[in-house]
Amino acid sequence: ECFVMADRPEVWFHKQFDDIKSRAVLIEIDEDMLESLRRKPWHVKGSEHEAAVLTTENQTFGIRAYQTSNTCLLAGMGPSVELFAECNERWVLEPSVAKLEKLEQRLRACEEPEDPAPQPTLDELRFMVQASDGELQQELDRIAIEVRGRWSRMDPGRAEQVTAWVLDCICAMGMSLRDVDAAAVHKGLCERIPHFREPLEVVQMVLRRLALRPGEVNPAEPEMDENTTAVDGPESTTTAEGDGEPPAKKAKPAKTGVELSHEAIRCFVARKVLAQRQGREGMAHQSFVERWTAALPADVSTDDPDAVLRKVSFTGDKGKLLKVLPPLHSDPAKRTAQLLKIQKFWRTDVMEDLVVDAIPRKGETPVEKPAVLLSRHCRSVLRSVGDKDKDGKPIDTAFYTSKFAGLLR
Repeated sequence: ECFVMADRPEVWFHKQFDDIKSRAVLIEIDEDMLESLRRKPWHVKGSEHEAAVLTTENQTFGIRAYQTSNTCLLAGMGPSVELFAECNERWVLEPSVAKLEKLEQRLRACEEPEDPAPQPTLDELRFMVQASDGELQQELDRIAIEVRGRWSRMDPGRAEQVTAWVLDCICAMGMSLRDVDAAAVHKGLCERIPHFREPLEVVQMVLRRLALRPGEVNPAEPEMDENTTAVDGPESTTTAEGDGEPPAKKAKPAKTGVELSHEAIRCFVARKVLAQRQGREGMAHQSFVERWTAALPADVSTDDPDAVLRKVSFTGDKGKLLKVLPPLHSDPAKRTAQLLKIQKFWRTDVMEDLVVDAIPRKGETPVEKPAVLLSRHCRSVLRSVGDKDKDGKPIDTAFYTSKFAGLLR
């Protein structure tokens, strides 16, 4: 804004002007983010050897710094003008991926055979890892376990075995998936499996991995008519009649446990079924559907198995057999490299679907399209996979592959 003052005011330099001017910068942000920063805490993280990032409650932003050609002075306006700081730099915040490499390094340092580091606390990890609290906690729930306030890595095979036991125990005990008590499940496992020696914290970790995520909704349970009360027998009901008021609806007991995500259970069971063919050529679609349907808990829907397969499996580039997809990296560039290691050629639509959820977002929209991201790391080629048009002529299909595939001998 520009303003004109009728009288020339006195201009004073604040006594701390020289001390703080090097720390004053202008941050360029939009109105939505400004409101978010006002409501919730935020931090700037980075050592002298790292590019700084700004983290909010659930998102990480890269900081791009620009030197300003004109001198900007921060001033307090009044009868006189008091100058507090000089700004020669402005920051532009850009949605970025969380930098989680230090988390993996710190947890692995605890496993060194000769000089293991002490297991870190959550506060220590928050200080050193360039990620928001939400992103850090999500990654910890995926790869680590907390015991008495200290974090350590969790072996993936061990976690998968305990998860299978937990789901079997929940079904055997007739628990509702909407209210699972970790202590009760742990007690049930100790009673049912003689060699079970895992602490309660491992069961809690498994339930967190299967828990309903913010914004996710399970299928609704069927509700009884408000004027009908069930009594003994599956078909016996009594209905309020006459002048009296209808009976009050029974209040549902308050939840004390964890509500599990049906979709997370569907995906876990799908991975388990596909892993039975690990190291072989893969599994036929019909065989998968039959085994997956039989393995799911009774309360979980068996609808739309293809939607689950898109999240947990892939088909070989030369065939139709299903193979289990390993956990994918959270960084989109590293995820792309990981996918190209799994197989050399990916259908363009399949690979774009696999990388889109790793791209940083501005609100609900990815900051760039998957095709733009992949164009920096891959090249597109046409291949015939046996599909034919109505005249019987082969149809070429677009695939992504490494930019260097086939070019170096």
